This record gives sequence, structure tokens and C-alpha cells, in this order.
Amino acid sequence: MAPLGSGRRPQARSARRTLLGRTDPPAPIFTAIIDEAALRRPIGGPEVMRSQFHALLDAARRPNVTLRVLPYAVGAHPGLDGPFIILSFPEQLAPEVAYVETKGGDIYAESAGDVRRFRVDFESISAAALDPERSTEFIAAIAEEWSSLMLIPEKAVLSLPWRKSSWSGSGNATCVEVAPIVFERVSSAGDQ
Repeated sequence: MAPLGSGRRPQARSARRTLLGRTDPPAPIFTAIIDEAALRRPIGGPEVMRSQFHALLDAARRPNVTLRVLPYAVGAHPGLDGPFIILSFPEQLAPEVAYVETKGGDIYAESAGDVRRFRVDFESISAAALDPERSTEFIAAIAEEWSSLMLIPEKAVLSLPWRKSSWSGSGNATCVEVAPIVFERVSSAGDQ
């Protein structure tokens, strides 16, 4: 099996991004609901995270793209089973298809019953998510938090005290690590 992130998947994601920006023929309509956990999970460091937030905010400005955030406060929701995509086509071309990307391979749910279950989950998640305007404000605020982290010297970030707590439910264990930031002010060498 090819390592996650290699091969066709990055190419497919890149093709989807290009597709969303096209003008002729018109770009497809794209709605994404992003769990707050995905926005807060640090991957690639502060600069990469800030860049990703700006890419999301740029995408949200497109008339064919709607981004919404599902905040932590919602609690349990159907999306916790994993991400999925519902592909809708003009009725004369093809019926809807639900797509799930897994480590073991891609799954296409094509039966009307399967797609209906994904549609019900999507509607439930959609009803709980922030509206598009509040979502972009939320993403911008998190981007600002990451910009603030960029001011903290890397050595200081690495020396932050870590607390570990765990939660267990339904036989699954989730480990949460929290790093409280204890700086009141970050000064540069010229502020001395």
C-alpha cells in the first residue's frame, strides 16, 4: 500500500482546487463543513497553519464556495464517523454518489439508501454548523491566534508545560494534550 498522502490523492485534491476556480465552464458549487478540531490541530507549524487559514478564507470569497465551521460546542455529531463527500450531478447525467476516503481505499456509495444516509448526516451536521459569515469570522480569529504564536520564540514554545488528560467512551479512547500558553507579552530584542 502506498503511504498516505502519496500518489493519486494529492493529485486529485489539486485537481479539485483547480476545478473550483475555473470560469468556463462555470465552477461547480462546493459546500464544506469543517470540524473545529481540524482547524485547531497543529500540522506543519504556525506558518503552514496560517497559510492554510488564508487559503480557506480566500476560497470562501468565491461565489461557488461555502465554508462552514462545526464548533466544539456541538458535541457529538454524525461526522465523527469520518469525513465524506456527497457528489451531486445534474439529474440527467447521474444520481448522487457518496464518497469516503480511507487508508484502505476509496469507497463510493451509490445505492439510493446509502446516499440518503449520508445526506441525512450532512443535513444534521449542516443544521448545527455556524453560518458562512460567522464561520469565516471564526476561521479568521483562529488564524490570528496562529499569527500570535508565530511571535513566540520556538524554543519557548517547546518548553511549555504539557498536561495530559484522557477520555474514554464506547470502548474508544481519545487522548487530549493541552499546552497552556503562559506568556503575557512577547518582546523582540529591540524592546529591552
